[in-house]
Amino acid sequence: MIRTSDLGYDAVAQKAKFFLETRRSSFSTGIDPPGKLSYPLDYGHTSQASGDDSRMIDLIKTGLTLYFILPLIGIFGLYLSFRLRFIQILKLKTSFQLVQTQKQKGGISTFNALAAILGGNLGTGNISGIGVALAAGGPGALFWMWVMALLASLVKYVGCYLGVHYRQKDSAGEYVGGPMYYLEKGLKAPSLAKLFCVLTVTSALTVGNLVQVHSLSLPIKELSIAPWVFGVGLAALVGGVIWGGLQRFAHVVSALVPLMALIYVSTCVVILVFFYDQIVPALALIVSSAFSSSSVTGGMLGYTLFEAIRSGFDRGLFATDSGLGLAPIIHAAVTDTHESLDNRVVQGLVSILSPIIVMVVCTMTGTVLLVTGAWQDHCLQSTRTCIEAF
Repeated sequence: MIRTSDLGYDAVAQKAKFFLETRRSSFSTGIDPPGKLSYPLDYGHTSQASGDDSRMIDLIKTGLTLYFILPLIGIFGLYLSFRLRFIQILKLKTSFQLVQTQKQKGGISTFNALAAILGGNLGTGNISGIGVALAAGGPGALFWMWVMALLASLVKYVGCYLGVHYRQKDSAGEYVGGPMYYLEKGLKAPSLAKLFCVLTVTSALTVGNLVQVHSLSLPIKELSIAPWVFGVGLAALVGGVIWGGLQRFAHVVSALVPLMALIYVSTCVVILVFFYDQIVPALALIVSSAFSSSSVTGGMLGYTLFEAIRSGFDRGLFATDSGLGLAPIIHAAVTDTHESLDNRVVQGLVSILSPIIVMVVCTMTGTVLLVTGAWQDHCLQSTRTCIEAF
């Protein structure tokens, strides 16, 4: 494979320009560019109908990103950043200290809540999702993922603050809260609260499960394990945790998430040590590709820049779960108190950590894909790109 340092910035720009031109022509001609599959999550699937469906989905995703996600996250995130004085950066040290010093008074602790959120974030989004981001938007997508994470982290802060503020006790005496409560009690919009519940359940069954299981199934296929065996085993493991309620879930993820993160990060560090001379060029490529100044002469600036931003925001949103309303539900159950801070503020500050931690892992994954050259093999998709790199 071609490594990052083997290509100068001009050569990299020309390679990216050719790839993006073939991608753009494929949307207008209906012919897939070389090395790309009509349906990126299915291997050997080449029917014209599926190709048309895939392109239609891409157009819908592009429209949602351009007219909804970018304006909403961008404007609201910037407003909150100035209004709250960039606490996602200036109060980051305090956020870590709050996780380490608090004492549990029943229910789940702040660490349990943070681990639960990271348990859902660390996985498909920052492993196979990074391969998808690099394939769609190039190395610059990683830069825009960071921008999205920094802006969207304040959305989590506000959501968790409101989740604790409007929470209430259930019949078992435990705190419950989340968007459905502050939509009903704060905005006085019970219909909107019900709609949120329906959409959240739908999202959990599709994006929260189908995508995760699909990414897990790809390497399982390589081991010649029957899909139904894998499915039954996975269902048994997940069911054993779910039926134990929030307490069991919190304790399981609190034990698994640190171990899982340590193993994965350590593996990334080992690979980066072997390719240490490629790290700086790879990071420089991420920044330079984010703005694609080298594509101006080819008339590709707008398209290349938009692809990087669109892919970065899409993948960043998927990896961090920002704005989905899951973090407020978990943090509303925390009963910890702090001597000098309101629990609403504490949970809001701690919730900022998850997008930052996720993006650190995403950056390590992206850097590994860049230094090993796996991102340049367009015949590989999603999880298989990461398997090739590792």
